[in-house]
Amino acid sequence: MAAKPVLAAVPSNLWVLRARGALSKVYGENAAEVDFWCPLSRLDPPSITPQNRIASRLPHLERLAALLAISNAGAKIFIGHGRSTEWLKLRIFLSQTLGLACDEFNIEPTAGLQTGYRVDTMLNSARMAFLIMTAEDRHADGTTHARQNVIHEIGLFQAKLGPNRAIVMLEEGCSRFSNLDGLTTINFPRGDIMARSEDIRGALARERIY
Repeated sequence: MAAKPVLAAVPSNLWVLRARGALSKVYGENAAEVDFWCPLSRLDPPSITPQNRIASRLPHLERLAALLAISNAGAKIFIGHGRSTEWLKLRIFLSQTLGLACDEFNIEPTAGLQTGYRVDTMLNSARMAFLIMTAEDRHADGTTHARQNVIHEIGLFQAKLGPNRAIVMLEEGCSRFSNLDGLTTINFPRGDIMARSEDIRGALARERIY
């Protein structure tokens, strides 16, 4: 690649900045994944030739190109969640450990967008979904339930992707709802979703996504 005149003539610093812009569209502005894949610290001083820059970065650029190709093909992993921050642990695991592009409702600015449009975009770009039911809403009978938006997303993504690719993750202490009867869920201890990291990895492998 470094021997090709066209590629060698492109300043790699400019390539990195453009790649950061593309990743921002995938993960959202100021997302940790942008700095993970294209940190500004990787920008080289002007004294380094374009050929040396490209040659030193080939493994990094090839992996990043593969990630962007997957993202552009509409192959994101959707994460449905409530107010609990457990979903952030899952996002870091999927994106940084496994190198998979993720999506969630608020990953992009939604001001001025109709909710239906944003939901359609999420459904059409997902090839798998993890819907996290965390114990957040307490009912009069003392039971604790997931947020209503998560329950709604479970129905949407199971209808779109099927139950094998719309995986419900149920936190200890969170009540099931009747539509989950007969469906296998990934149950996890309260506040420790990554205790089931191998189950998550196994579900992705089963569907040939990872």
